[in-house]
Amino acid sequence: MTKRQPTSQAICHGALALWFLLVLPFSAFSGTTEGVSWLTTQQTANGSFGSTPASLATPQQTTAEAVRALQLLGQQAQPVYTPALNYLYADAEMNTEFLARKIVANSVSRGAP
Repeated sequence: MTKRQPTSQAICHGALALWFLLVLPFSAFSGTTEGVSWLTTQQTANGSFGSTPASLATPQQTTAEAVRALQLLGQQAQPVYTPALNYLYADAEMNTEFLARKIVANSVSRGAP
């Protein structure tokens, strides 16, 4: 199988996307502070997120996603971050989805790309 070279159209689209990211006004990220503030109020006493009748996902899923969101935003100093990681570390769930989420959360928290 031969390796395909990127077409000029693909290169143009990539350059255009990069240009938009570079000139995108920071106002496009408005609401991030409010979102993080809201998220930090959703943690339960055991460190997980979710676990409410309105939650469609399991506490493991919602906690892993909350941890990932905080990581992506550079908000690991939030007081909810460490208890959420501890909840994930302590959970003994053994299925592919949860283990994959746990690997991602652990790799970022320990400095891996």
